[in-house]
Amino acid sequence: MAHDGSQYSGAARPRPLEQANDSYGHMITQNPGLAHSLTGQQVTDRLDPQGQAEALLARETAHSGQWPTQDRIDQIRTQVGLD
Repeated sequence: MAHDGSQYSGAARPRPLEQANDSYGHMITQNPGLAHSLTGQQVTDRLDPQGQAEALLARETAHSGQWPTQDRIDQIRTQVGLD
């Protein structure tokens, strides 16, 4: 374990963007639910598989500036259980 309490040390430490992308991907695929009280009541919303696929593809598109290939779309759809 590194001195800062993280599991990474030295050259093995991911860059901040890579770490953020990993965290985002984990959050979307594990789908823990997002709690909010916008209506005055505590509500937990979860993404359905279509929403998970769209969120993952949107993040990739924002970073690359390119629309994903059909093969990549198919991979993500399979990953979230749509195909």
